[in-house]
Amino acid sequence: MKTPFLGGMTLSTSKNLAYNRAVNLYPEVLDNKDGKEIAGFYRCPGLTKFATVGTGPIRGAYRASNGTVYVVSGSELYSVGKDATLTDLGTVDSLATPVKMVDNGSQLLIVTGTGAWCLVFTGNVFSQVLPGSLGVSPQVLAYQDGFALVNDLGTNQFWQSNLNDFTTWDALDFSSADSTPFDVVASYDLHRECWLFKEDRTEVWINAGTSTFAFQRLQGVQIPVGCAAPYSTAHLSDGIVWLGADEQGDGVVYISDGYRARRISTHGLEEVFRTFSTIADAIGFSYQEAGHYFYFLTFPSGGRTFCFDMSTKLWHERASFANGAFGRHWANCHVFAFGKHLVGDYRNGNLYELDNDAYTDDGTIQKWLRSWRAMMPGKVVYQPVRFNTLQIDAQTGLNIPNDTTPQMMLRWSDDGGHNWSNEMWADSNKIGQTGTRVIFRRLGSTKPSTGLDRIFELSGTDPIPMTLLNAELDAEPA
Repeated sequence: MKTPFLGGMTLSTSKNLAYNRAVNLYPEVLDNKDGKEIAGFYRCPGLTKFATVGTGPIRGAYRASNGTVYVVSGSELYSVGKDATLTDLGTVDSLATPVKMVDNGSQLLIVTGTGAWCLVFTGNVFSQVLPGSLGVSPQVLAYQDGFALVNDLGTNQFWQSNLNDFTTWDALDFSSADSTPFDVVASYDLHRECWLFKEDRTEVWINAGTSTFAFQRLQGVQIPVGCAAPYSTAHLSDGIVWLGADEQGDGVVYISDGYRARRISTHGLEEVFRTFSTIADAIGFSYQEAGHYFYFLTFPSGGRTFCFDMSTKLWHERASFANGAFGRHWANCHVFAFGKHLVGDYRNGNLYELDNDAYTDDGTIQKWLRSWRAMMPGKVVYQPVRFNTLQIDAQTGLNIPNDTTPQMMLRWSDDGGHNWSNEMWADSNKIGQTGTRVIFRRLGSTKPSTGLDRIFELSGTDPIPMTLLNAELDAEPA
């Protein structure tokens, strides 16, 4: 019988209700449902080093309109060329927090949380422009119609630069997002509308062409959800996605739907968020590949990274692997440049390509994992069951190093994921053996004394491509 192997990450407050994980695997549903299966799992891309940029951490990366990639590594700003050549352009603050960058065609503006710095492309002239005489300490940044918009940290005020000039900020060019007294904590510009996220709700501002300060609030529009993490905002498909908060609570991921906030996180995921010491440090970015619009959400304090796929509306985990345990993904930021998806390392100065033909993270083991309930949803088992075989239908035999036999590992839990068996290993076949299945035999029986709810966990660490199609289970009453 088929076992419900395919799907995304489905967690619950209680493992006994649901404990389906997908780590470094993402599902893809066939567009026309006309294949051997209607969906399968693909291995998430590995990391291939593109360049080492300073000492790190990589706080932000941005491709400007002049085609140059700019990277803030530690306290240094670098330009990075297509051939990975580096130019050190100047120094910002020494924090480790993310940075935001925009350009207007002739200048680059960098906002760090303590100040703002401007690079003039002609001559690479670099200088600090804020706080300046205004005393403004910006943390968030947006750009529209030649104006840069920044907040003043710890207030509901935000400021605009002079038109097409990031070096000049007039003392009268500011306004207040004062629909509530809460601070502005994040911003994002989409469809020529600037969303100003506060702690409890969100205002939408537009360029009305007014004198002195050009922007005004869009009357009649207020989203009753704010932002819980300033660096979680990203552009996903046709909307803005962020980790939200409102007057009733926080820790829900939303995507904009017109002027509405639509929840896309799950109860189980939100329960995981709740266990972290803080969610305010969450970092989000997005990228698109082969029609999959992915939203990365990393919790540095929690040491976890979760990824939402807009094409399937399913979540999975992205993770590093060291000392036998998963950790947060190394990616701290993203930029699409030179035809590559480049991400910066939060630990050092490395800039990597997200590489579908790489099956390690810069030579370090990348482990994938899938856990799922053996029985179909809704089927409750009250009697012991003997599990004879589990057959994994997968792509095998391709791109396997000579004289190696990749392995898959299987373990199981009979009490809903609280306690686990030892691992069982099975060959996933040598090079050229493309038509065989991976089979695990003699998988024991459930028992009333140790639990009747079998959960399987399949994993692998070999540096090979991986496509998982289905799982077939031979089981009978014990």
